[in-house]
Amino acid sequence: MTAETVINKYIAAIGGKEKVMAVKTTITIANATIQGTPLVMTMKAAAPNKSSQEISVMGNTMQKTVFNGTTGYASLRGQKKEMTAEEIAKAKGKSGIFKDLVYAAGELLRIEPLDGKNAIVLKYKDSEVYYDMTSGLKVKEVKTGKGPDGKEVKTPTIYGDYKEVNGVKFPHAIGIKSGPMNLDFVVQEIKVNEGVSDADFE
Repeated sequence: MTAETVINKYIAAIGGKEKVMAVKTTITIANATIQGTPLVMTMKAAAPNKSSQEISVMGNTMQKTVFNGTTGYASLRGQKKEMTAEEIAKAKGKSGIFKDLVYAAGELLRIEPLDGKNAIVLKYKDSEVYYDMTSGLKVKEVKTGKGPDGKEVKTPTIYGDYKEVNGVKFPHAIGIKSGPMNLDFVVQEIKVNEGVSDADFE
C-alpha cells in the first residue's frame, strides 16, 4: 500500500477519475452556528488552483481568502493582507477543487482507529489526512500551523455525510475545530460547473 493507492481508492470512491477530472468549478454553500449566531461559508473553486472562501455573519463578510492562481489575499473584518511569497507557493501547490490529488505524493504514516473504524493516515507537508480503510473516503484532516504566540497549533477538520452531486460524492458535513470553538458546517448546496467566473477570484 502506498499514498498513491490510498488516493486512487479515494478517487474511485467519490466517483472515479473521469468524473472527478470533469469537474472544472464548484460552489459550496454551508451553514453553521456559533454561540447562537448563524454563519454562512461560501467556497468557490476553479481548476487548476483558483479558490475563494468567505465566511459571513448576518450578511456581513467576516473573513475572506482569495487566490487567483498567481496571487491572493486574506481579509479579516475588512483588513486586507496580501499573500506572502510562501503562502502563494503553498496555494499554487494545491489543487483548487480536489486537493487530495496532490496527496498521492505524500507518505503513509500509520493506521489509526477513528470512531470504531480503521483509517489510513497520510502525511503531506503540514497536513495529516485520514481515509476510511473500508470506504476509501476522506474522514479527517489535521493541519499543523503556528499560532499567534509561535506555538504549534493543530486544526482538525472532520468530513462526513458524503452525497453525490453531478456523479461525484462531496462531504455535506464539515466540522472545523478552531481553538476552543467547534464549527459544524452543514452543506446546503453544491453547484458543479456553473456559476463561477474569473471575477470571483479578483
